[in-house]
Amino acid sequence: MVKGIVLINTPLSESDRFGVLKGYIDDMIAVQPPLGLCYLAAYIRQNGYEARILDSLALHHSIEQAAAEAVKFGFKYIGLTSATMAIGFAHDLARKIKEKAPGTTVIIGGPHITALPQDSMERFPNFDFGVMGEGELILKELLDSLEAGLPVDAIKGIVFRKDGAIIRNPRQEYLKDLDTLPMPAWDLLPELIRHYRLPLQNLSGGNSFSVITSRGCPSKCTFCDRAIFGAKFRRHSPFYVVEMLKDLYHKHGVRHIHFHDDNFFVNRQHMIDIFSLIKKEKMQLTWSSLGRVDFVDRDILKMAREAGCVQLFFGIESGSQKILDTIRKGITPVQVKTALEITKSLGIETAGCVMVGNPGETRETLEETLKFLRGIKLDSLSMTFTTPFPNTDLWNSIEHYGVMKKDWNNLNVYEPVFIPYGLDSETLKYYMKTIIRKFYFRPSFILTHLGRLFDRRRWKNIIRGALQLFLLSSVKKNA
Repeated sequence: MVKGIVLINTPLSESDRFGVLKGYIDDMIAVQPPLGLCYLAAYIRQNGYEARILDSLALHHSIEQAAAEAVKFGFKYIGLTSATMAIGFAHDLARKIKEKAPGTTVIIGGPHITALPQDSMERFPNFDFGVMGEGELILKELLDSLEAGLPVDAIKGIVFRKDGAIIRNPRQEYLKDLDTLPMPAWDLLPELIRHYRLPLQNLSGGNSFSVITSRGCPSKCTFCDRAIFGAKFRRHSPFYVVEMLKDLYHKHGVRHIHFHDDNFFVNRQHMIDIFSLIKKEKMQLTWSSLGRVDFVDRDILKMAREAGCVQLFFGIESGSQKILDTIRKGITPVQVKTALEITKSLGIETAGCVMVGNPGETRETLEETLKFLRGIKLDSLSMTFTTPFPNTDLWNSIEHYGVMKKDWNNLNVYEPVFIPYGLDSETLKYYMKTIIRKFYFRPSFILTHLGRLFDRRRWKNIIRGALQLFLLSSVKKNA
């Protein structure tokens, strides 16, 4: 076997991937690049190993197809990444790989194994090693030891089998300087602007791609998973960020960037320096990002707009102060309204992320959210059901707030898997539909978005969104 590793983005079945849209049109669905695998591959390659990325999710592989493609390289090691919902698929893939290429070592990484390492290794025997947290240094040290035939007992950040037992080593320290990592290996992905798409709420048009410029989030929201990158904020330098953008712009034809950092606006001076360098490069590049309403003001947003910002996504979560306090969001509805008004006044589109079925949720708080959303300057809305993920604060305290069956396979954000006390699944679904309908069918919203049909960059996304809404409705009626 070859001294190298294939890193695989675990595929999902068509039903899990598309839900009610299965068999209709698959290019409606957002496909985000496996950014973690790009960093891993670049670092491993820099340290003398061959590396390949097999994005089986983007390529629509079945488990059988992914396994067949993976073993073609003849590498000794296979690395898988998986969130909780896909962990069962990852194990099926590991089993298939071992059937086709006995002796292959399978290493699992990602948020699920990081959150529940012991349980995962016990349940899934075809995983040989698990990597917890940031994987670059850990994976390199693990491969070095395996290649040299040395024991792995002292390697921090891994979980493995030994003498019939599951051994979980202490966690590895977080990287302090992200600029020590090489530029992500975009070249190992399938064609970027063909295979990757932003969510429908992002009206950027085509040729879009996502990047992450920082790790760690200092906020304390109960529903967020900080298991991999921790709570301490660390970032690439402005120079590194802009070199990354230049690489995507000039080599891969990317014309819109979505900064997928948990909060792009944490460090003010850092943002100012990035904006200055972007403007200096004079690229015809627009961008969007995630942000918090309590980290932006008119001055920083004005600079963002001048540097190409066209849309900001804010975590609103709820229109009820009671709920915002319960989930430790650390913001107020007044702050949300003010931030949106400033953002809109500067010509930046606003998108909001809202959850239904939060801990402490009641019909009254849901009505508050409904009323609040109809009265704020929001261009688009992303709705999900509150879903506690393993090892988040919410997961660990869920019995205080409601009922949840902790079935790993069902942890998606589009079905109510957590039911707050005093409510039921049908009530949550009713409010989800009601909020979406009353938000999107406002006359002011319809008139605004009809006007956008004349913007050639946006019309395809708008039509895709309308078609998706129609298909969802018609499928439910015929079910």
